[in-house]
Amino acid sequence: MKHFHYLFLLLLLTASCDSGDVHEVYRRTSTGRTALLTGSVDDWEELPEGYNIALAAFSSSGDYAMGQRILSSSDVAEGRVRVMLSELSDTVSTVELCVTNTLRKKVLSLQRADPSSLPPQDTIRLESVLRALTPAACLQTGLFNEACIRCHGGGNQSARGLNLTEGHSMSMLVNVPAASNPNVLRVSGGNPEESLLHQILAESGADVLHVNHVEILHKLGVDTDVLRAFIDEWIKSLPPKDSNS
Repeated sequence: MKHFHYLFLLLLLTASCDSGDVHEVYRRTSTGRTALLTGSVDDWEELPEGYNIALAAFSSSGDYAMGQRILSSSDVAEGRVRVMLSELSDTVSTVELCVTNTLRKKVLSLQRADPSSLPPQDTIRLESVLRALTPAACLQTGLFNEACIRCHGGGNQSARGLNLTEGHSMSMLVNVPAASNPNVLRVSGGNPEESLLHQILAESGADVLHVNHVEILHKLGVDTDVLRAFIDEWIKSLPPKDSNS
């Protein structure tokens, strides 16, 4: 019986040690930095299928998000959006509010923050520049404001009568005849290939209006093929001219 008690005590001690080791192996702690996006939102609209507005983290060597938090209508409450992206690694170069595709590749950058400018323990904060989380607002902020308004609406000049500044761009683009050819619409709702915007952004677009708009796109620092695909999907989502919808 005495040997039995010794054996029982030995088993208890062994189990206790094993339990402690397992506890140490599986203990997890949260690491990395946190990014927080907040802002006022007046409007929400889904992007074309396959595209999202996201808070995303990127390294300096690529346009594929290392991590992202896709925004949805449920993130908007009482006119405010609040989205958090956690456990960001030290290799993150920028945190951006952007449009991404299903492969998490950046389509358009809308706003960015540089973590290296902040102390390591600080939250990376972005106050959203978008009052409307919509396809039109993304194009306005990421494309027109960055690449187009210098010639179209900025500095009191609007080449070919086209003003692409905020509050004017959509009404001057969608289903509006082009100044260069009244038989062609600047943006033909539902028909990308028939839209002047599609034509001038194609690789051969410099031959259309004798201005290299593709070169202007390259200055945005994104994949122009991916951006053109997004623009085409946006055009497909628009109602055609004289549509009753």
